[in-house]
Amino acid sequence: MRKPYLMSESAPNFVLNDLNGVRYNFEEIFGNSPYTLLVFFSPLDCRPCLEEMNLWQRISEEGKVQVVGVARHIDKRELKNWVQNSDIIFPVLYDGESQVTKMFNIKKTALKILIDSKGNILLVDKARVAPHDQIGFIKKLNKIINK
Repeated sequence: MRKPYLMSESAPNFVLNDLNGVRYNFEEIFGNSPYTLLVFFSPLDCRPCLEEMNLWQRISEEGKVQVVGVARHIDKRELKNWVQNSDIIFPVLYDGESQVTKMFNIKKTALKILIDSKGNILLVDKARVAPHDQIGFIKKLNKIINK
C-alpha cells in the first residue's frame, strides 16, 4: 500500500470547486502564494479534524501560508452549512467523490500537505490534537517557510 505523497514529489494537477461553485485549479491554488497548506478533512466524522480546526484558522490568519481546505463529504449542502457555522476563513474545496483525496493517496483525515508555488511537496503531517503537538507543527512549518 502506497503512503501519501512524499516530500520529494510534486503535487498532482487537479481541479475542484469550492462550496459556492467557484472552480479552482492547480495553478490558481499554488501560484497565489509562496506556500499553500492543503488541509484534507471530513468535518462531520473526523474528531481530529474538528480539534485541529483552530490550528488551521490561526495559520490562515497569520498570512504567511495560504490555507486551502479539501473536504470529503457526501452531502454538499450539509457541508456548506457546517463551514458557514464554523466561521472558517479559508477556502474549502468540495471533494465529494474523493477524487483529489485519492490522487494524494490519503486514506485517513485530517492530513496537512505544505506545497510551494511550484507544486513541490515540502511537508506531510498528520492531525495534531494536543496543544504541544500543534506548537511543534507551527515550529516545523516556520522552519521551512523562513529558510
